[in-house]
Amino acid sequence: MSEHRKLQDMMCLAAGQGMAAIGTLMGVTLLTNLLPPQTFGTVSLGLSTVSLLIAALSTPFTQAVMHLYPSYGQQQRLQQLRAGLRFATKKVTGWTGLAAVTVIVTALLADRDQVPLILLLMLLLAADTGRALQVSVLNAARRHRRFALWTAADAWARPLFAAVAVMIVGQSAWAVIAAYLVASLTMTAVMSVPLWGAGSATDADDDTRQLGARMWQYALPLIPVGVIVWSNNLSDRFIIGGMLGVDAAGVYAATFGLSSAPFIMLNMVLEQAFRPEYQNAVTAGDHERARRQLTTWIVVTIAAAGTGVLMFLLWCEQVALLLLGPQYRSALDLMPWIAAGYAVRAVAYVLDRVAYAFGQTRRVLAGQLVTAVATLTVTPCAVYLAGLKGAAVAVPICFGIYLCAAIINAGRTQRESAAACYERITVTSP
Repeated sequence: MSEHRKLQDMMCLAAGQGMAAIGTLMGVTLLTNLLPPQTFGTVSLGLSTVSLLIAALSTPFTQAVMHLYPSYGQQQRLQQLRAGLRFATKKVTGWTGLAAVTVIVTALLADRDQVPLILLLMLLLAADTGRALQVSVLNAARRHRRFALWTAADAWARPLFAAVAVMIVGQSAWAVIAAYLVASLTMTAVMSVPLWGAGSATDADDDTRQLGARMWQYALPLIPVGVIVWSNNLSDRFIIGGMLGVDAAGVYAATFGLSSAPFIMLNMVLEQAFRPEYQNAVTAGDHERARRQLTTWIVVTIAAAGTGVLMFLLWCEQVALLLLGPQYRSALDLMPWIAAGYAVRAVAYVLDRVAYAFGQTRRVLAGQLVTAVATLTVTPCAVYLAGLKGAAVAVPICFGIYLCAAIINAGRTQRESAAACYERITVTSP
C-alpha cells in the first residue's frame, strides 16, 4: 500500500471515529440528562451483558475471519471463507438458542416484569452480532470509508433514537434498549454492502469443513478471552452495583464511559489503519515490514494516549460540566484515573495483536486471565476501602498488569517467529 493511500485511509478513519466519538459523548450527555441514575444503571448493566455475550460468542470468529482474510481475499475465495464461518458457528448458534430459552423461562418464574427487557436485549444481541461481522470484514477488506461512515452513523443514531423513545414512552430502560435495537437494524439495512464476492461454497465441502476446523482452532481460546476481556473492562460496574447499589453503578458507568471512550476510539482508528497491513506482512512472511508497522503503531498509540490523559488531568471538571447531567457530576475526580488506565490499555491492546497475527491465541488467553485475576481481586477490595474512587484507582493498576503480560507475550511470539524464519533459511540454503 502506498504512503499516500495509507494517509488517506488514516484521515478517513480518524474523521469517522471522531464523529463516532462525538456521537458517543452526545449520547452520554443526552441520557444522563434524561434518565435518573437508577435507570441509566439498569441500561448500562443490560448493554454490558450484551457486550459480554458478543465478546464470548461472536468476536472470536470475527477475529478468525480477520486473521484468514488476507489469504482468502487475495485468492478470491471469499465464498469459501463465508461457508467456513457458517460451518464453524453452527454449534455456537445452537448453544445460544438453548441459553436464551433457559434465561426466558427463569425470568418468567422469577419476575415476569423483566421478560420484555430480556427479550429486547436478546434481539439486540442478534442484531449487533451481525453488525460486528460485517464491519470486521469491511475492515479486513480495507473498505475504510464505508466502515468509518457506518461507525459514525451508528454512534449518532443510537442515542438519538433513545432520546426520542424516552420523550415519547417515558424514563424506562426497555424504551432505551428498544431504541438501540431499532437503530442497529436501521443502520445495518442502510449501510450493508456485498462483502463476499461471487461464487458459492457449501458446508458439505471437505475444504470448507477443514476451514471451519481451522477457525475453531483459532477461535476456541478466544471464547474465554471474550468473557475475561469483558470482566477486565466492565465487571467493575457489576461489582459496584452489588456493593454500592444500582444508582452508584449508573453514576460510575456514565463517568467511566465518558473517560474511556476516547481511548477505545483511538484503538479502533489505529487498528483499522495498521492491522490489515500488519496482518498482510505477517501472512506474507515479510517480518521487516511487519516490525516497522508494529513500531509505528505503538509509537502513535503512546503519543495519542498520553495526550488524552493530559487533557483529562487539565480539563476533567469542564468536561463533566459540559457533558454529564447534574446528578452524575459528583464523580468527576474519577476521570483522570480511568483515563490513565485506558491509556495503558491502549498500548497493551496493540501488543496483544502480535499474538493474534501469528495465531498464538492461547497466549492472548493467558495474558487476559492474569488481568482478570487482578481485576476480580483488586477492584472489590478497592471499592470496599474507597468506594467509587477505589474502583477508578484500580483501573490503571489492573491494566498495568495487562500491559506487562502483553509485553511478555509479544516478545516471546516475535522471538519464536524470528527463530523459525532463520531455521527455514538455514534449511533451504545450499
